Formats: sequence, C-alpha cells, structure tokens
Amino acid sequence: MHTAGGDVRQLPSPLLVEAVHERPAAHPHVNATAGFAAAFLLGVASAVYVLVRGVERPRRAVTPVDDFGRESGVGKLSLRAPVLATSLLSVGLVGYVLVRVGSLSAWHAALWGVVIAAVASPVAARVVRRWAFRAATDDAPDPRYALQGHIAQVIEPATEHQLARVEYTSNGRRVVAAACSLDHAPLVPGTEVVIDRLEDAVVYVEAWAQVEQRL
Repeated sequence: MHTAGGDVRQLPSPLLVEAVHERPAAHPHVNATAGFAAAFLLGVASAVYVLVRGVERPRRAVTPVDDFGRESGVGKLSLRAPVLATSLLSVGLVGYVLVRVGSLSAWHAALWGVVIAAVASPVAARVVRRWAFRAATDDAPDPRYALQGHIAQVIEPATEHQLARVEYTSNGRRVVAAACSLDHAPLVPGTEVVIDRLEDAVVYVEAWAQVEQRL
C-alpha cells in the first residue's frame, strides 16, 4: 500500500493472520501429567533413600543406661521420610492415572491423590515402624557382652555367703557388681580385672595381668 510520503507498507497476509489465530494452545492435561509424574519420581527417590539410609537415627538426648551402665533401647525412629515417600507416590500415581485415563481435571485428580495419601501414609508409617523396630532389635548386639573389655577393680573378696564385688565406671555411672573369675581364681581386693560378660547380674572377669600377657 502506498502512502502520501511515498512509503510502501505491506499488510499482513490473511493466511498468516488466520494461521496465528488457529495455533492450538497447550492442553492443560499436559502440564498436569508432568506435575504428577514429577511427584511420583520424587516419591520413588524418597523410597530409595529410606531403603538405603533406614529410619533409625541417633538420639540427641542422653542415652538411657541400665543399672550396670549398659546403653539400653534402640535409636530414635524417624518416619518423616517414609511418610513423605508414600504421600508423593500416592498423589503422583493416582493423579497421573486419573488425568490420563479418567479425564478428570487436575484439581479433582490432585484431590483424590491427597485422599489416598491420607489413608496410605498412616498405614505405611505403622508398617515401617514395626519393621524398623524388629530389625533394630534383631541387629542389636548381645547385651551380655556390652561391657566386654571394661576395666574394673576388685573391692571385696568372695566369702562363703556372697561373691566378690568389683567396681567400674560405664557411661559416666559408677557401678558396683558381684563378680566371678573366669578361671575360678580368687579375686583379691585392689586387683584390676577385665570384664568378659555380664550374666544373671554377675560380671565374669579375668585378671588384667593375664590379659596383658596375651596382648
């Protein structure tokens, strides 16, 4: 088109205008399925983390000890990771299936995913707690040998009516316990001994001099 100043301006082609207006917009389901798929993958990653790291964590507070100075109980169980994994897996899987197959809106699919996650997460937490507590108990060391290697000192000899008594320190606690020699040798007060095991409230010990000879 010619103007008064002699400039030439070309109007947009009708075909080009029509093509621009008819360009299809991105389907909202595409973004929704991508979000649900990402949630599912994060859930899988969280589940792998739980399998690798477990759920038992060291206690921040003072570890409880029994009357003989042995640490008692298992570590603290943290269920945040398995609950998070279950929630992400539920929302991701249910939402993805409902959007792709059920043709629901993203909001409705997400709502159903949250409902399923609310039901599945407590069940998963209960199962993981029972499994983790059983595993921690099975893997715990034999409590009879928890004091093995501790140095003690004989403070009272054995008599006809009682066993000898030794004194030692464990986990900051001073403990006095009945003792018996592994080789049935008499325990002389003032002698340093090494604890082998604790059984039936009696510590079985061996003279440090004998242990030192084997080292």
